[in-house]
Amino acid sequence: MPSVLQEEITPQVIIGADNRIRVFDTTTYPYSSVVQLIMHWENNFIRTVCSGKLIDANSVATSAHCFIPSPTESVTRGNLQWVEIIPARNGSSAPFGIAYAITIYALQEYIDNSSSAYDFAVVNVNLDFSDAGSMLVSDLTGAELLVNNFTISGYPVDKALDLGNYYQWYHSGPITEILDWTFRYQIDTYGGQSGSAVYYNNFGVFTIGGIHSAGSQEGQYNVAHRITQASRNYIRLAASMNN
Repeated sequence: MPSVLQEEITPQVIIGADNRIRVFDTTTYPYSSVVQLIMHWENNFIRTVCSGKLIDANSVATSAHCFIPSPTESVTRGNLQWVEIIPARNGSSAPFGIAYAITIYALQEYIDNSSSAYDFAVVNVNLDFSDAGSMLVSDLTGAELLVNNFTISGYPVDKALDLGNYYQWYHSGPITEILDWTFRYQIDTYGGQSGSAVYYNNFGVFTIGGIHSAGSQEGQYNVAHRITQASRNYIRLAASMNN
């Protein structure tokens, strides 16, 4: 059956030169814990794509807007039917298998106002991906955000050969501006990477400080939900529901 690939919200942006790097061996950690999510919708065989990160053996952190469309998008797409989760996807290869969403958790605040401040979600899945690894979710201080280099790795649609061949790409850089519930950066991303973890290597412990959400309309920066104590607790509680 034919499918239509649609971007999620305001397209994420390439800032200046495109500095993204392809991950050729996605089975090595931490890239093995990066997942692609494929949302199947009711109308017209529409599929949309996002990225995410395993936070335990059977739970994924990603963006709420991957599952909660705008009113206009709802008319086009209809209801969400099912979600595929593919860790470490490399073209048409799924080295750890393909899982399906059991439960999706997102805040009512995001449903009400679609703000990047609340744009995060947890997906509990039906398979155990222990072999793929996972990452720690942490509410980092402003100092920790500013002094470290962060990476975003995911599955951008502009690098896909076709609907069946998505590849993992990453780019790293500093956080440039910190707000209470979001932060900004000039790390290159594109549609399909919504929900990617914004993470860094904390002396061997790969740690998520934010969830990539959107890009500025002017193309000057990209933005993430900043993991706060409240969102960290929510994410951990939602993940524990599947253990």
